[in-house]
Amino acid sequence: LGKLYASYWASDIAFVGGSLVPLGGQNFFEAFAAKTPVIIGKHTFNFEELANQAEKYGAICRVNNDCDLKDYVINLLRSRKTRDRMIQLGTNFLEKKRGATKKTLEVLGLLSKKA
Repeated sequence: LGKLYASYWASDIAFVGGSLVPLGGQNFFEAFAAKTPVIIGKHTFNFEELANQAEKYGAICRVNNDCDLKDYVINLLRSRKTRDRMIQLGTNFLEKKRGATKKTLEVLGLLSKKA
């Protein structure tokens, strides 16, 4: 965690790996935080629920194979408008998911809901 953050900021598009083959996928929240459009593969069992939510929200593109990946990258590089839309949706999705630690502490009774 944190090692790719600078690379995401320097990128026009991020393919978040470990998901084209059955390795389970990687966390794409750093790419969202760096305002980078995200492409993932179909194998996301490490982040399945979040990946499905982000895809449904329109914040990520999901590809089935390396040919699809190539096509999505080309299309995204050709369309600044689409990249900007994905960036906005990714940023919004990330904001909706903030606060998990606080919510967990509240549920456990370790933090007052007023805090």
